[in-house]
Amino acid sequence: MATKRAVRQDRSIFAAQLVTYLRLTNLKLGLVINSGEKLVKNGTNRVVNKL
Repeated sequence: MATKRAVRQDRSIFAAQLVTYLRLTNLKLGLVINSGEKLVKNGTNRVVNKL
């Protein structure tokens, strides 16, 4: 259970890391997927780079 709480709290870190990757590769859209959720749709977040 402690691992799930840590992932929920650090979600913004993963989004920030993804934005960095998107900028470096000149891509516009990425997904952060939390595999700890029961449903994939609840654990999926879109991250946009300069749209």
